[in-house]
Amino acid sequence: MKRFHLYLILLQSFLLPLTQRNCSDNKILSTVGDNVITQKEFADRYSKFIRLSGIKDNLKIRTEYLNMMIDEKILLKYADTSGWIQREDVKKSLKSLEDQICINYFFQKHVLPELKISEEDLREAYYRSKIKIHARHIYAPDLETAKEIKERLNRGESFEELAFEYFTDSYLAYNGGDLGWFSFGDMEPSFEDAAYRLNIGEISQPVKTVYGYSIIQVLEKKVNPFLIEDEFLMMKEKIERDLRKQRVPELMMRKTDEMARSLEITLNDKFVDRLFQKLDRIKMGLQTGKLPPEILPVSSDTTWVVKSKNGTWNVEMLIEKLSELQERQWNRIKTIKDLKKAIKGLVIREEIEKKIDRLRIRDQKEIREKFEKYRKNRILAKLVEEIMDTVSIPESQLLQYYEEHPNDFYKPTFYNISELLVKDSVLAERLSKKLKEGTHFEELARKYSRLKRSREKGGKLGWLSKREAGIVSDFLKPENCGKTIGPIKMKAGYLFIKISDYKPSQRMSFEEAKSEIVDILRIKAQRRGYKNFVNRLRSKANIKINKELLRSISLNVS
Repeated sequence: MKRFHLYLILLQSFLLPLTQRNCSDNKILSTVGDNVITQKEFADRYSKFIRLSGIKDNLKIRTEYLNMMIDEKILLKYADTSGWIQREDVKKSLKSLEDQICINYFFQKHVLPELKISEEDLREAYYRSKIKIHARHIYAPDLETAKEIKERLNRGESFEELAFEYFTDSYLAYNGGDLGWFSFGDMEPSFEDAAYRLNIGEISQPVKTVYGYSIIQVLEKKVNPFLIEDEFLMMKEKIERDLRKQRVPELMMRKTDEMARSLEITLNDKFVDRLFQKLDRIKMGLQTGKLPPEILPVSSDTTWVVKSKNGTWNVEMLIEKLSELQERQWNRIKTIKDLKKAIKGLVIREEIEKKIDRLRIRDQKEIREKFEKYRKNRILAKLVEEIMDTVSIPESQLLQYYEEHPNDFYKPTFYNISELLVKDSVLAERLSKKLKEGTHFEELARKYSRLKRSREKGGKLGWLSKREAGIVSDFLKPENCGKTIGPIKMKAGYLFIKISDYKPSQRMSFEEAKSEIVDILRIKAQRRGYKNFVNRLRSKANIKINKELLRSISLNVS
């Protein structure tokens, strides 16, 4: 979704006051139709803005900030009087906001108190802060793959070779998954805890992290032996804050896992697979409010897709639940496993909402005040975003920019690369000699290379740019075309790189450059479109500003 952050306009997302103030207690600084901005309302918000931004106060900045507040009043009035606020998608967005506020409150009051930090925990953390660890790891997306890696390590396969096979990140692949040195607070808690418990050279069992699983091996440790009681006492509060920050995500994950098990969630894999195949169309249909009927299977009202202790969802009910997902949650769904995880998350969310209703959290004054505050922020953010998204840039303007900037839109240079990796230096020297004698690179790669990803293809990786080549990018130069470079000493072994050919950088066609040009021009176009929209509303509003009062307001910026 397109977003545009105006320097002053969107700062209100965290600066809106909690409640409306009693206008009779303050002088009126500005009237905006039947709304007013009081001296106190402006002074409180503007003082906070000055403190946080570090901008020097002057009359010009005061005027701009007041105009921003006037724009807020105008936009909120427009949202209310135009019927925009009554749109189903807006209602759904505000309902989602209210739900999230309640969920946050539920976890804060009923889950986080379970997080206990003992004196022993604090001293252990202080001790860990005196230890630096050098470790490497191999990442796996799921437990099954992690167990497979561990078994292969147990059978004697090398860490470097498996890192090369399983990592898609070329840097970690070539350096054997080496993470370098880290200490307390640098890594995810579960990863860090496992690493600190390992002896030098020891390899862990699969360790569950937020992103998947890791197999960890500690290579070295550096210990500062000086543990000073006064230093511990001075650091104690900070250590406790750091530990809480570390352990909250772990606690949340554990509690949601417990809920998932207690709910006994079962998915109809057949229908979930079919939904995944149509997921892009479902998402588009939910966004436009026009879900194509062919997406729903025949007898969708009776076909179950999700079962749990809380009941059964058919396809239509599941799609309705999917409509509650935020954009960032949709973006995480890349595989069928991601979709299943998201569905289970929605079942857990439903259970939490039932607990919220039983505890009558929505009726609490603190929740109502919080919702009223953030409701205005959500309305303003969503409305401004919509105004921005309606802006279009004519094709002729895009073409003009392309023609006026002939040096800006170029494809990178691409190199046709082959690779060969061997474990020891003796074999590397022998292969180097064979290459000099004229033996084909492809023949040696098929016979000797440890790199499964390219071995069967004679070591061929294909056409790569420097950015895609990662750790070997420094060797990619036109003058190296036709050469074989190596052996290069890597942590995974000895590497040979053959650069067969290259394609020089060339200018993109207009069609190829168009999306990039749109991104460049969109900011100015959105700013202009927003300004025009607000100015039309301002021209119909009766706006008055007490300029003398604006100039004389004293601030509290301490």
